[in-house]
Amino acid sequence: MENTVKIIWNGCDAHMELALNSHRDGVKFDEYKNEFYTVDNNEICHAFDAVEVDENDVPVDEDGEPDYDGLILCESGKIYKVCA
Repeated sequence: MENTVKIIWNGCDAHMELALNSHRDGVKFDEYKNEFYTVDNNEICHAFDAVEVDENDVPVDEDGEPDYDGLILCESGKIYKVCA
């Protein structure tokens, strides 16, 4: 079984790993739902489970460039896909 990581929107312009960033000002905890969230333009963005994708496993397009469609690039530089 693959290790899952909680990913959360940073409230501005990128995703980030929750474990590395739960202390940030914009990250809040909902006691009733028992989950972390951020707010971006009044939209609540909850943390979700993802698994890391090795950079060598990222598909390439017809020009040989990485195709990140369906993948999540985090502030840390790591690549993830949402758990099904």
